[in-house]
Amino acid sequence: MTKYSRLFSATLFLCLLITLPSCILSPPQDFYFTVAPVSHTLNPNIPLKVGLQLTDEFKKATWVSPEHKITFHIGEVISEKAKEVSKAIFSDVVVVDNKQALTSGDVKALLIPQLITFERTRPVFGTQDTIDIAIIQWTLTDMNDSLVWIDTISAEGASSVTGGEAARAALTLNPWKVGQIAAERGMTVLAEDFFNKSVTTMRSSVEIAKFSKESGGN
Repeated sequence: MTKYSRLFSATLFLCLLITLPSCILSPPQDFYFTVAPVSHTLNPNIPLKVGLQLTDEFKKATWVSPEHKITFHIGEVISEKAKEVSKAIFSDVVVVDNKQALTSGDVKALLIPQLITFERTRPVFGTQDTIDIAIIQWTLTDMNDSLVWIDTISAEGASSVTGGEAARAALTLNPWKVGQIAAERGMTVLAEDFFNKSVTTMRSSVEIAKFSKESGGN
């Protein structure tokens, strides 16, 4: 190694020592996510008008990283996917905060998603994926609150800091930016999994099909 090479290496190492502590000591407080709609060609095939009830608890759901105390705002993502699921399944959907907000008398049922739990498992080694799992329960009741159908979806997402945009972001020496990009990728995969599993489950439900027919659907 030449004198200039040693000088360059020493200078780079000094820059790392100066830059990284500021990143480590100043982590962000919140991670917000933006997930595009799932691309699909499904047409609603259950002739039933439902009210999709998205509670504040569901829409504002969060998870806090036990290690860095960063709040992951996941409610907006799963709420948007819940809307997509409903509109891909039922012929007519009215989105409400609660049952009392329903003004249309021809709504036949109330569809309610509930986040049971969210878990994020980080790998022991940086080369492995981080796994996100959301357990979401779907409930469909008639307008008298009698249960029509209930099922639980386990949606999973995986992300890594060693590939794609996250790897390129690593060059900025900002670990929090790397983490957020990877986390957004994981949420995108999880949201698509939630959509696909929910649609498959609802389309195959005998109870939903029977209720739709008895309610005046085809």
